[in-house]
Amino acid sequence: MTAKQTKEFDEGKFDLRTIERHLREGIVEKKEYEDFLKKLPDESSNADYTEVYEESPEEKPAAEPPGPGGPTFTSG
Repeated sequence: MTAKQTKEFDEGKFDLRTIERHLREGIVEKKEYEDFLKKLPDESSNADYTEVYEESPEEKPAAEPPGPGGPTFTSG
């Protein structure tokens, strides 16, 4: 395995989509993962903050019932 392939594998080891499984299966030790997280650069200055607005149930429009014969599906 080349150095580049090793680096890519190491980065894949800590992928958010697989880290829980890797920890559970012993592919990654908890201490190893914590060390990895500590080494990550602080990118908070590059973050954009967005307010999230969620409609209350009273504000949501009522769902229209399906027309005669049930829902209609179209392909696009």
